[in-house]
Amino acid sequence: MKDFINFAIENNQKIYPLCPFARKYFLNHPELSEWNMHDQITATKIQSLVSRKED
Repeated sequence: MKDFINFAIENNQKIYPLCPFARKYFLNHPELSEWNMHDQITATKIQSLVSRKED
């Protein structure tokens, strides 16, 4: 996991952790939150769904 994250950081890539292991790793390493796209994408999707219901 560390090598994968280092590769992403070196290549200026964000990570969308799908597997439970990766999600837990990010939860246990809040200093990496800048690279974790799960919460950001999830929040965007939720807002989009809420907006559609309001229309």
